[in-house]
Amino acid sequence: LFDGTDRWLIFTSANGVEEFFRRARESRLDLRGLSRSRFAVIGPATGAALERRGVFPDLCPEEHTSRGLARALCGKLSLGERAVLLRSQLGAEILPQMLQKCGISVEDVPLYTVRAEAIGEKIPPIDYLLFGSGAGVEAYFRRFPSLPEGAVPVCIGPVTAARLGEWTAQPFLTASTPSVQAIVETLCRHQAQKQP
Repeated sequence: LFDGTDRWLIFTSANGVEEFFRRARESRLDLRGLSRSRFAVIGPATGAALERRGVFPDLCPEEHTSRGLARALCGKLSLGERAVLLRSQLGAEILPQMLQKCGISVEDVPLYTVRAEAIGEKIPPIDYLLFGSGAGVEAYFRRFPSLPEGAVPVCIGPVTAARLGEWTAQPFLTASTPSVQAIVETLCRHQAQKQP
């Protein structure tokens, strides 16, 4: 990746950005080797992580989902352009599939994985249960038969919300954009509405 070749580097999370630059630093790779690369991010939070590294994204879609990113890239890249997808091992398959259908040569590079932490048999009393991905929804329901009583589920975005809707009919909140900041804002608004 650090050979000065024209290519797009595509990030789908702030975690991916951090892991990419951590590995580059540990391997003592010279960032000047990325001078001909262009950068795409899935949303503003991922873009902000990239900007903290001194790199400003060339593309950030209006719809901050894998599908939205794929559409934006298909509209921007020329046939045969090379792209490297730098993301979680559990990333949605729709992104590389859509890029390949557009004729974009894409290399899918998993930088990290997410794993569930073991917890006890019961979830202690909580006010909110946050879901940061569709994979998180599935992991939760593989472990527990239902949502905790009295807890309000909150999804990071529409894709996660759609997955949660497949598992429960219980009402839940969805952040306006897929970011941690949007989840916090959603929680704060909900709390404010509950105040007398």
